Amino acid sequence: MKLSFVGLGIILIGFVQVGCVSSTLRFPSSTEEIYGYKHLKQNLLLAAQNNVLFHIPEETLFETEKNEIDARCKEVQKPFWTEKLSVYLNMMQTNPEWFNRFHVIEIKKGDVPKVVLENDLDGATILSIQYGKVESRGVVNLKTNMPCGKSRIAEYLGKEITKTQFDFPSVPDVRKILNQAGTRKTVKRFDFSNEFISYLAERGFILKFNHEISFEKNTMNKFVFAEVLNKLSRELGKRKDNKHVNLWMKILNDARKSDEIIQMFSLENQKQLKSGLKFSFNENHSESESYPYLYMSYNVENEVIATSDISDLNECLARIPSQKTSLFSRQPTAEILNENKYIKDYSCESAGSNHTEVAPSSAN
Repeated sequence: MKLSFVGLGIILIGFVQVGCVSSTLRFPSSTEEIYGYKHLKQNLLLAAQNNVLFHIPEETLFETEKNEIDARCKEVQKPFWTEKLSVYLNMMQTNPEWFNRFHVIEIKKGDVPKVVLENDLDGATILSIQYGKVESRGVVNLKTNMPCGKSRIAEYLGKEITKTQFDFPSVPDVRKILNQAGTRKTVKRFDFSNEFISYLAERGFILKFNHEISFEKNTMNKFVFAEVLNKLSRELGKRKDNKHVNLWMKILNDARKSDEIIQMFSLENQKQLKSGLKFSFNENHSESESYPYLYMSYNVENEVIATSDISDLNECLARIPSQKTSLFSRQPTAEILNENKYIKDYSCESAGSNHTEVAPSSAN
């Protein structure tokens, strides 16, 4: 197995946190050990069982409410998208038939807070929850609630202070839209086996989805994204030993436990099939936050759809190295995740990179 690293010369803070490290490797024995927020996990599973996918743009991923004067005096809240999504999913759980009224939930920035049901050209329905960004500016005075502590108020008297907040549509607004909606249409690109996304949901993960990749077809007129999910579901049914995948899911969840952040799993189109661990970066902000996620890849050549295997990912994660020792470690811990926070991409080329055709799904 060939390994590759991509280094990144920036400092990351905030998003990757280190918890207590055990010297003895113990693989999680249940999904509850991997992800402890039972109510959220149940809601994600309900969505997965109804073939509902989530679109969370990169901008939304890193949005935070904050109160700041300058780089030395600011207060930044945790990312809010998981909390907001959880609120809406809790509402939908009270009426599970609502999950059959759309194919995708997206949370994105709009001009004003609103919720709408949008239809793609093929009839797919997107529940689009849009938030508005509000910035208010003022001047520091003796009564200002200082983001860096009251003791520094004299230093900043008369300086400009900026507060950034986000307004979201209310739960009743979303409920009203869903009550008025009819059952979604049957759409071929969303006709896929949901065992793999259910596996992710049970562990507090969602598939990193965007609209463009779901439209891609091979020369046999098969939707590539749906075929890849079918293949992964079949492999999951045959394969029982995913202990390093499960372990890294737990590591990623533990690193963000205080924020209750939903984790992501990505399927990416790459010429060379790979799998491993990647980091998304908020390069537009001085905080340079990072968001780690697991990924596998696929590619298409004429009618042939090739994918990396779950076994490839499992083997790759078993070899994520410790930079302190420069040796491959078979005992990955939250400490190793923190050591690798400067690596943008830890990837392993697929052991089975030869193209193999994915069997057709039930969709014609």
